[in-house]
Amino acid sequence: MILAMAIPATQCLRQDEVQCEEAVAHMADCCDDFDRTVVDCSYSDYCGVSYPHLSPAESECILDQSCESLRSKNICNDVLERSRGADSTGDLDWYDGYLEGEVCP
Repeated sequence: MILAMAIPATQCLRQDEVQCEEAVAHMADCCDDFDRTVVDCSYSDYCGVSYPHLSPAESECILDQSCESLRSKNICNDVLERSRGADSTGDLDWYDGYLEGEVCP
């Protein structure tokens, strides 16, 4: 029993967190003014549940876009605007746990 308590707990990342982080890195590489700190890719079930700002489908869509496409479709700015709105209002619109509003058509 003592040995089990001495082993540090590790937290594994969820797939949606990994996908979100990869999409954020792609946007940061493609869009010069993209502030990666605005998009929260963490999942938490402590004192309520919060999900990454990008759903798995949105992350995949972003990763499938070329840099030129991300810029021409204004996807980087749309993601930043939605994430800033989520952080500032506290009253979020959620769909199946993720933020509402299409950011990657």
